[in-house]
Amino acid sequence: MGYPCVTLPVEHWPVSDRLLWQQVNCSDDLLDEDGRAAHWTEKTRRQVAKDYGRFLFWLAAQDALDPQATPGARLTRARLEDYLTHLQATGMASISLLSRLRGLRQAISVLDPTANRADLATACRRQKALAKPRRQKHLQLVDPPEIMHAALAHYDMLVADNPTLPSRVCVHARDALMLALLAHRPLRLGNFAGLRLGESLIRTAIGARLAVRACDTKEKRPYDATAPEDLLPTLDHYLAEIRPRLLGGQCSDRLWISMRGTPMSESAIYYQIIKISRCVLGQRINPHFARDCVMTFLAINAPDKVRAGARILGHRSLATSEAHYNHATSVTAQRRHLEVLATLRQRTRRLIT
Repeated sequence: MGYPCVTLPVEHWPVSDRLLWQQVNCSDDLLDEDGRAAHWTEKTRRQVAKDYGRFLFWLAAQDALDPQATPGARLTRARLEDYLTHLQATGMASISLLSRLRGLRQAISVLDPTANRADLATACRRQKALAKPRRQKHLQLVDPPEIMHAALAHYDMLVADNPTLPSRVCVHARDALMLALLAHRPLRLGNFAGLRLGESLIRTAIGARLAVRACDTKEKRPYDATAPEDLLPTLDHYLAEIRPRLLGGQCSDRLWISMRGTPMSESAIYYQIIKISRCVLGQRINPHFARDCVMTFLAINAPDKVRAGARILGHRSLATSEAHYNHATSVTAQRRHLEVLATLRQRTRRLIT
């Protein structure tokens, strides 16, 4: 086929599929109703297209891509079984495999809503029951105050030791501030990367607010929270000294600026957060994992305020936050286990002596 990846780009889909994709994503047409996928975020749209394109790519590799067939007709039970076997053979993690199936199901549900998707729904349910993360998150959790303290201390050290603020120092200081902010206000990566001065980050005489419009959030509800007070002096220094140096005379209202003077992309922020967390904490923390740390910290140390976790994470209900991010039970059990071991060791030492 000559394609450099494992997914078929939209522009290389069969003509009928491309036309269907355009129709389901159309919006703002005064004479026609919005398409079935018009309400999706751009991020969801890209991911679903990628997952459907992966299936089409696999069909093409099997010489089984009939350009005249409907999306639902292509997904027979036998093909679904073969496709599952193919995904498993790539070494894909179980949770990633579940995501690929869900994306495929979303695509077919909008492209061919009358198609029989029962086998695909069953495959998703079974895979969900089997899906387990490869890493044990509860063993890697770090308390948010510890993250914030380490990040801000690193920021202060950088600017104190380098008063001329060369570009390299500005980048490291920016990354430390990003990590500190995520430790207490763990926005989703897309919203975090898209923070704009005066719009979604509002600095006032008495504090700072993070305000993200409902249309820009995953759950289509506004996000509004104050920035931690301890963070304000560092934020002000970044806005007055670091950010202008990174901009280098260019103009942008985005909060996070790259070394080239342009707004940072989501992938760049993801990489830099991992890099700075390894530097100041000695372990890898990605932006999404910060959400686990915050929710679990609240559940363990302030159970009476755990409902605030849903608002901090931007969820509609506490149930969503609990189901996906609260590892308090595992952490508590781990700490109790360590306490028991320590007690046994003390008793052993007393017996020996």
